[in-house]
Amino acid sequence: MALIGANSEVTVTAEANIGGNVLVDTNQTARPSVDADPNKPTLISDLIPPGKPNSTMANAHAEVAVIQRAYDKGLTSGRNMSIVVRGEEVCSYCQSSTNIMAAAERAGLNSLKLVEAETGKTFTWTRGSHEWK
Repeated sequence: MALIGANSEVTVTAEANIGGNVLVDTNQTARPSVDADPNKPTLISDLIPPGKPNSTMANAHAEVAVIQRAYDKGLTSGRNMSIVVRGEEVCSYCQSSTNIMAAAERAGLNSLKLVEAETGKTFTWTRGSHEWK
């Protein structure tokens, strides 16, 4: 399925639940152009070399983009968030480089739970932690 204004089919979705609000994002090439702004930096853009994944909303992976969306809506400060990733496993680039944890920290989340729908694996981060549990 391709979304209007997207460059490719949806292969990954990240569905977040935060305080009863549900937000969804996709792999970066499937994100509609209206949401894929190359001039909108992510919360962690200063940690990422220009042009690399997660530096802008045009190249943000689904996990980071959905945290950004929640932050932009004012939903994250002091809250707990869960994200279910479907289509692929949680992005190893985002997970191993601490991009997801850094985005969660900067968004003001207390905790983040990532669930891989494909494998059933769960990863949990809490504020102040520098690793997944």
